[in-house]
Amino acid sequence: DWSSDVCSSDLVEAFRVALTEQGRTAAEIERRTDRMAQALLRKRSHVIARTELIDAASEGQQQLWQQAADSGILERDRARRFWLTAADDRVDVQVCEPIPFLNPDGVRLGEPFETPLGPRMRPTAHPMCRCVVTMRII
Repeated sequence: DWSSDVCSSDLVEAFRVALTEQGRTAAEIERRTDRMAQALLRKRSHVIARTELIDAASEGQQQLWQQAADSGILERDRARRFWLTAADDRVDVQVCEPIPFLNPDGVRLGEPFETPLGPRMRPTAHPMCRCVVTMRII
């Protein structure tokens, strides 16, 4: 989650304790814990960047559909949005997997999806979410 600062610092500290208990030198402990902290920071940065990029793309798609409806290109009453998961074993089973079942008929343009987290207009539903929204004309 976004609060992984605490988790990362806890991991680094546990690693430091384990190295100390193994009788490692202070220099080695410092070097190895610094490497671990940097690796965790890079991973967290990657998670945030990837999630924000997907979130921005999802918002762009939402705005495109809204503009198409506002200009009359898209018939608002016939358009239905559907939440799609990646449909693989990496899908978050608590957050994302239930969403298509909670919205079996899709939702109208401008209407939020029902989710386990409460109403949401679009993905992303959590860090590293790979869900997308598609539109069907009924």
